[in-house]
Amino acid sequence: MTGLGLAMGAVIAAMPLIVRELDTAESQQLVHIKGLNPGTKQRFDLVDPTKEPPRYWPRQSRRTRLHERP
Repeated sequence: MTGLGLAMGAVIAAMPLIVRELDTAESQQLVHIKGLNPGTKQRFDLVDPTKEPPRYWPRQSRRTRLHERP
């Protein structure tokens, strides 16, 4: 239960900062919450998956791209 409490605390503490960042975002963003340590520069990282997709992010298959051509 201690780990769950710390994880929930990290999410709750980062939410106001994350919402402020997402309000100004031009596109979809992925958020990685780092933890509770207030001494760090940021409690979270934002990634634009269209510019820097993580390994697990879905990509279009070659077949899908072929069907989209005009």
